[in-house]
Amino acid sequence: MNNLVRIADGRRPWGLFSDVDGILRGFYDSPVSTWDTSVDVRRLAMDVIEDDTAYVVTADMPGISRDEVSVTIDKNVLTISATPKDKGSQNERKVLRHERYSGKYARSLRLGEDIDEDQVSAEYRDGVLRLVIPKKAAVAPREVEVKIN
Repeated sequence: MNNLVRIADGRRPWGLFSDVDGILRGFYDSPVSTWDTSVDVRRLAMDVIEDDTAYVVTADMPGISRDEVSVTIDKNVLTISATPKDKGSQNERKVLRHERYSGKYARSLRLGEDIDEDQVSAEYRDGVLRLVIPKKAAVAPREVEVKIN
C-alpha cells in the first residue's frame, strides 16, 4: 500500500514550464481577489453572478460545518473564510497519503459601490454557501417644474 500513485494529477513531473504555468494560472484566475501569500491559506472555489437587482455568490466549502464559516463585508469587500476545527491527531494510524487540505480557507473580492449591506442573506447547505447581496435601488432623476412669476 505504500506505492499509491495519483494518475490524474494534471501535472507532469518532467514538464519544463510547470512552475511558470502555475504562477501565471494563479495570476489570471482571479485578479480582483486579495491574496496573502505569506499565510498558508487555500482559496475557495466560487461563482459570482450579477443581475439588475443583486449579486449572487456561491462558494464550495466541502467538509466545513456552518459554525466554522465567517462572512464579512467591509467597504464593499466581501470576505469568506473558514477555519476547520482540528480533527485530532492521527498518531495512532500510519498515514500513507495525505492530499486533502486541512487548514484555513479564505477568499476576498471587491463588489460594486451599489450594494445594500443591511439586506444580505446567506444560506449554507451540503457544503455550499450561497449569498445574495442586493443592490441599492437606483435613485432616478426627478424632474422639477420651475414656475416663473
